[in-house]
Amino acid sequence: MLPAVPQARRVTADALARAGLASWPATLLVSELAANAVDHARTEFELRILLGRRLRVEVRDASQVLPARRTVDVESERGRGLHLLDCVAADWGIKIGRPGKTVWFELDPSALT
Repeated sequence: MLPAVPQARRVTADALARAGLASWPATLLVSELAANAVDHARTEFELRILLGRRLRVEVRDASQVLPARRTVDVESERGRGLHLLDCVAADWGIKIGRPGKTVWFELDPSALT
């Protein structure tokens, strides 16, 4: 894993700690999205954290290849990122831009207490 992924986790945890919020759900999902950008997009990525009615986190990379949900079994070491988004995030999606794409998620305040 490149240093950018742990750094993204730290930035997320620090931002939420300053706001007095629990960070584990957001750092888990940030880890997945940042690792996907590094492993699959093979580009640098930009992290954006927006605190409002919900927490919104965006990870933008320079690839227009969309993430794909995989079928995984219990023995698989990879392929659970989009499943985690489905389970943990209140909402998530993908925006195509120039260049690349942004994968985002939102968490309700109740997930951050």
